[in-house]
Amino acid sequence: MSRPEIIPLTSACVPSAWCWGTQRRPPGLAIGWELSGGRRAWHWDPWAWRRAGIIEAYTTLVMGASGAGKSSLIKTYLWRQVQAHGAQLVVTDPKGEYANLAAAAGLRAVHIGPGAGGINPMSGVGPEVIDTAVALAEHRLGRALAGEEEDALARVIETRPPSLAALVLACEDPPAAAVARIPKDVLTSRLSPVYYALRSYLGGRWAGLFDRQAPNPTLGEHDAGIVVDLGITALQGAAVPAMVVVASWLRQLLAHKSPRRRIVVLDEGWALVGHPLVLRALLGLAKLGRSAGVQLILAVHRPSDLLSAVGADANSRDTVAGLISEANTKILYRQDPGELAAATRLCQLSATETRELARLPAHWALWRAGSLRAVVQHQLLASEVGMVDTSDEVRLD
Repeated sequence: MSRPEIIPLTSACVPSAWCWGTQRRPPGLAIGWELSGGRRAWHWDPWAWRRAGIIEAYTTLVMGASGAGKSSLIKTYLWRQVQAHGAQLVVTDPKGEYANLAAAAGLRAVHIGPGAGGINPMSGVGPEVIDTAVALAEHRLGRALAGEEEDALARVIETRPPSLAALVLACEDPPAAAVARIPKDVLTSRLSPVYYALRSYLGGRWAGLFDRQAPNPTLGEHDAGIVVDLGITALQGAAVPAMVVVASWLRQLLAHKSPRRRIVVLDEGWALVGHPLVLRALLGLAKLGRSAGVQLILAVHRPSDLLSAVGADANSRDTVAGLISEANTKILYRQDPGELAAATRLCQLSATETRELARLPAHWALWRAGSLRAVVQHQLLASEVGMVDTSDEVRLD
């Protein structure tokens, strides 16, 4: 795989070079070259772009075939945000590809998986915890909870069980506070399928994944950030419920406004985004852009990964539409011919844009942000090679 051309700048020059924008763009971080209609420097900064009225939300969709350059762009963008603005990073990393960036940026590793470190679905308070427990039960049951089942589960959660194991016991034998306005036998009957669904997470292939008794790790205002290692859960087929719980945890961590720039990355999201429960969790993360000023970057291989859930039901279709709507910035790398129709449908591309998408070289992308349209070549600095080095040789996606 060919390397992108390296910008002829030293690391000492980078901070000053990043400060300059073009006449048609607000200032931002240097990304590369705009190739549509000439060759001009291309700068990107969602916060500056929002102040300029170009975009309304920070969420960014990065989509492209394997080897097109998605991860190279994301890693270097994160590093430049850290250097220029001290951004706080939260990266979910199913494949361990962000280790170099994490080390350079001082990110704390949080390992999620049996034998590596569990996560507590009941950590936190309020509707977020109820939604997480509902999603876990629905995943095991393979159906949506009935209204009376969800109401019964909410009653038990309102008694504040501190862990999933405690919640399972409370579903089997509801505490007095949960049966204040409903007979215990009725409540227990409604909770029966929920009880068996949630209990299954405490043993078998799930053992150790959701067994954490203490609250989940926190993220301090002055922390550099965290990288969440999901590799073990993906290997054991637990990626969907783990991602639902992790997304809930991250929403609670980042729900407050902060003077710092905060960026959440879900890379290799193609493995998960087609599931309706994960889509719902991702939409909740995306909405933090409007309420708390957080940028979510979602990287997927193919548009069909997102569209695979659309045929499931009307709620999934609405969720996909909501997620795409929140992604005010779309960075589209080359797609295989069989994906072009889906890309056109998902991102509402023109015929010209669809043709461009089919023939883009590696590390070239079609950018869409508000009314802006451009073809951009991402440029890698010599000092950043280690950020994208995930094997013995530099691998740029």
